[in-house]
Amino acid sequence: MNRTTRHILIATGFFITTVIVLAVVILLWPNEQPPAPHIETPTEMPQTRGIPTPAQMEPPTSVTPTEQLFTPTEQQVLVFLLATILLTVVFSLGIIKLAQKPLREVVERQKRFVADASHELKTPLSLMSSEIQLFAERHQTTAPTVADTTTFTNHLLFDVQRLTTITNDMLQLVKLDSTPKPATNESITLNIRN
Repeated sequence: MNRTTRHILIATGFFITTVIVLAVVILLWPNEQPPAPHIETPTEMPQTRGIPTPAQMEPPTSVTPTEQLFTPTEQQVLVFLLATILLTVVFSLGIIKLAQKPLREVVERQKRFVADASHELKTPLSLMSSEIQLFAERHQTTAPTVADTTTFTNHLLFDVQRLTTITNDMLQLVKLDSTPKPATNESITLNIRN
């Protein structure tokens, strides 16, 4: 199991534990509601000069628990669902970021490899180009001697061999990168001499 998989499993366990704890806390939270105000209605309604007394006025309308939009249990379930959705979004964003980490590392390694490879290939190519230009300038008007041709050819062959070696090394690196080797346990004997 690689490091990213282990991190995803730990994050998933943490997320599930958080949701369970949140559910327990919300569902066990006490439902305390203020007691409904008690209004006594008098049996006889006294009148004072045509103006109703406070006892004769209609009691203020208050929302009773049965008239609420949601019952306390429904409110708790709604809070739990909203909190779970929020946690799920945060968790998903974290997992996406965690899963992209190996891809970013691979892209970074590939960029470094391309930069190194192009730098390594640039040197022999520029040497070959310089040799060809120099040879062409020297022998524009005169025919090259055997010694000049041999030197020129040897320089070009050396640079071509260097390019071939670099290209083979890069191909070997690509092969090693693409085929994972299984781990083997081997015992090694070390002879330590004083």
